[in-house]
Amino acid sequence: MDRLDEQLRNDAAAISADVSVEDKQRLEAMLAATPQVPATRRPATGLRWAALAAGLGSFALVILLQDATPPVVEAPVAATPVYESVPPALLTVPLRVEPADLTEPLQQELNALRADVAKARESIERDLRVTF
Repeated sequence: MDRLDEQLRNDAAAISADVSVEDKQRLEAMLAATPQVPATRRPATGLRWAALAAGLGSFALVILLQDATPPVVEAPVAATPVYESVPPALLTVPLRVEPADLTEPLQQELNALRADVAKARESIERDLRVTF
């Protein structure tokens, strides 16, 4: 930091910041012509009191609502599973399931893809024969 401080001092000494007499007089005349405005504005204390009252009111409302809400009580877990308490006659449901034949469209798509690959291979081989 010593080198930096020294460099800054040298640079500041090299700067010529002289103000001419004419410029000084113009600045002083402008400052004298500017009217001094007295500080007549009062701080808005009414707004501060309103904000304070709103904050305290909302704080009190939150406290009241928190106290008014009943605490959540967890229900005890049943010791016996639900399926043991249901009669066995209700648990057996006859299922009539027929398998869906979804493989036919997939097989057609696979055959079409194989045909496309075979055509592409033949086209490439033909192009290679022509090129070489």
